[in-house]
Amino acid sequence: ISTLYNYAFSQTLPLSYKAVVWYQGESNTSESESCFYDKMLEKMITLWRADLRDEMLPFVIIQIADFDERNDTPWHRVQLAQEAVVERAENCYLVKCADVCESNNIHPPTKHVLAKRISEII
Repeated sequence: ISTLYNYAFSQTLPLSYKAVVWYQGESNTSESESCFYDKMLEKMITLWRADLRDEMLPFVIIQIADFDERNDTPWHRVQLAQEAVVERAENCYLVKCADVCESNNIHPPTKHVLAKRISEII
């Protein structure tokens, strides 16, 4: 998150945002990182909202899809962490994609369905 923040996101300040769509998590599915993914995600949401001076900025989290090559505990732990963050954090939404993504392709071609779901939230 720090590299993304320092070299991409921070460069957009002080622009304003209507919402943030967060479609990430696969790179945090190691045994160790998956155990605290929820805390990292919550910290990022808090930081971005503070920096953007909008404590209620909507965050739409796209849940990582099931993936045949990673049908293991850390992968599922990140999926559950994403659900937990949405339950705990105000004005956060979860878009599940297991029903439209292909379990054998980490970059499915069906992202237009997810885009429609996101647009219905924000």
